[in-house]
Amino acid sequence: MTCQFSAAASAASACSANGRRAAFIVYPHSGGTFTVFTAMRQALALLGITLEWVHVSCDPNLIATHGLGVRVLDQGRLILTRESDPMQRCRLLVSTIANSGYDIVFVNATADLVELSVAAYLPSSIRRVVITHNITLSTYAAAKVMAPFANLCVGVSPRIERKLRRLLPHSRVACIPNMMDFSAYDRIKPAQCGKGFQLLSLGRIKDIDKGVFWLPRIMERLADLPVHLTIAGGGSDLEKLKRLCAPLGDRVTFTGTIAQPEVPAFIAKHDALILPSRFEGFGYTLIEAMAAGCVPVASRISGVTSYVVSHERTGLLFPIGNIAKAADAIRRLIMDPALRQRLADAGRQDARARFSISTMTEAYRLLLATLDQWQPLAPRDVNSLKLLSVGGRWRKFVPLRLKNFLREKLIK
Repeated sequence: MTCQFSAAASAASACSANGRRAAFIVYPHSGGTFTVFTAMRQALALLGITLEWVHVSCDPNLIATHGLGVRVLDQGRLILTRESDPMQRCRLLVSTIANSGYDIVFVNATADLVELSVAAYLPSSIRRVVITHNITLSTYAAAKVMAPFANLCVGVSPRIERKLRRLLPHSRVACIPNMMDFSAYDRIKPAQCGKGFQLLSLGRIKDIDKGVFWLPRIMERLADLPVHLTIAGGGSDLEKLKRLCAPLGDRVTFTGTIAQPEVPAFIAKHDALILPSRFEGFGYTLIEAMAAGCVPVASRISGVTSYVVSHERTGLLFPIGNIAKAADAIRRLIMDPALRQRLADAGRQDARARFSISTMTEAYRLLLATLDQWQPLAPRDVNSLKLLSVGGRWRKFVPLRLKNFLREKLIK
């Protein structure tokens, strides 16, 4: 397959005359991905930049719904093909972006190899920004491989920024935290929580990073108190978590995934959010909880959760994997309503003061104005395309228990 870039220059010129356009290589269909994309789209719109998502897929369910080819959907483009070869899908993605008039492309360092490789093959007229959303070794490895082809590398938390500066001494690095549109939260009134203390776990149900299998053990330590845990979300460990929570009976409720428009009012029905993660890149759910007046109780991950939540001022933090300390923090909130109210009020104010869309807009305004000051490597020949290699294949041979042990000891 030969990809042609002939239309890229004229398309870019046309869109520059009518406002710039940017692509985010992602499929923002749910959860944190949707929230991050929506916030970036709003922030960049204030700079006259239209952000669209772009995604390539051979998913038969999506093909059955939308058909084959490039489909222009709400706020983005979906490239659908029956091609199972990753390199052919990468060529399709590169070709579509190059010929769609985009001035800037954002690539997520947690993406798959097809999406990661795009940064190396886009024409030099398209500026490339790599965003790192997590603190895992594999994410940093991907950022390191893509960095030479990027005009800018962004970390979404101070911890990630510090790591990228050490890892990428010859690249331009900046920190732009994730932000939120608080308008939906401003419209809700603090709800009267249900009977007893209402505790919430919200997000992807996957123990390897979210530490969700600690939830029933935390609840066991609160058996003497009137606390109810609601677990909202879906993921690969959902069924196992249900089995682990079965002995707790009606003290735990599973709701499934909550539709995004319903999230603000749903969170507001709870007294506290529990986030026992082993690792996070940012912790978007923490901001959502603070915005809704729901006190966050989270693992202390230096430069990540400790950046979002100020311990004893806007929420409570506990050491990773320390079930006793997590339960003690929740117990304090139950036994001291005044403390709970003070943290909730401070959290509402702090979230809006530090994580607003206007703050993200200003950060991107300053950085995007100087993108050309950093010249990346010349793009590779797309007709000789090979997927980038991020290494780290040895990790699949490391036992899960050992991985988790090392995460709990090294990620603090």
